[in-house]
Amino acid sequence: MAKTRPSLAKLQGGFTHNYGLTCFARLDASGVLVRQLMTISVSHADEGARSLGGRFGLPLPLWVGLAVYALLLIAGNTLLRDPDTLWQVTLGQWILDHHAVPHEDAFSFTMRGEPWISTQWLAQVLYAKAHAWSGWTGPVLLAAIAIAATYALLARYLVARLNDSVSLVFVSAALALAVPHLLARPHVLAMPFMVLWIGGMIAASDRREARAPNVGAALGRVRHRGAAC
Repeated sequence: MAKTRPSLAKLQGGFTHNYGLTCFARLDASGVLVRQLMTISVSHADEGARSLGGRFGLPLPLWVGLAVYALLLIAGNTLLRDPDTLWQVTLGQWILDHHAVPHEDAFSFTMRGEPWISTQWLAQVLYAKAHAWSGWTGPVLLAAIAIAATYALLARYLVARLNDSVSLVFVSAALALAVPHLLARPHVLAMPFMVLWIGGMIAASDRREARAPNVGAALGRVRHRGAAC
């Protein structure tokens, strides 16, 4: 029995415009297994569906950023649970005092005097400045601002392709998965740049461009801790 394959023309809009194919199987009258493909497209949501943020006079990404920032301020000292935060502040203060990046380890017991260069010096300086400005409240505020900006940017990219309700589901899931890692450490200062980078790559793919946004230099200075983690 001849079977006609469904058209996949809708997939030609780009992988970010059509998020997958779902395969449905059924038996026809003669008992032969027939597979059907249905394209699922979740992009270009109707403007009428994007109403959650608009109802309150502010865009949804801004509401997400404010809500995440408020939650982090309520959490407060939980951002300081990592014992390395004091080390980050101390090293940042050393850099400020000596106007140089250390070339040997001066802060550990087992490797003291060994060659070593801090790869997160910019983040450490920022934490040290924040601590000098407002005690331990400073690093908490700095980390909270960076994390809130991360999720506001994530929501901004999502609402460009999904409706508000679906975007909130993805933002909430991303926040829940990241909670154990939301600490006053260098990696959270790199997170907004990471979202900008990935969002720019997806936008470039949609435009069929090969180039990605040039934020690599900034990422290199506040990147996630590598071997030291």
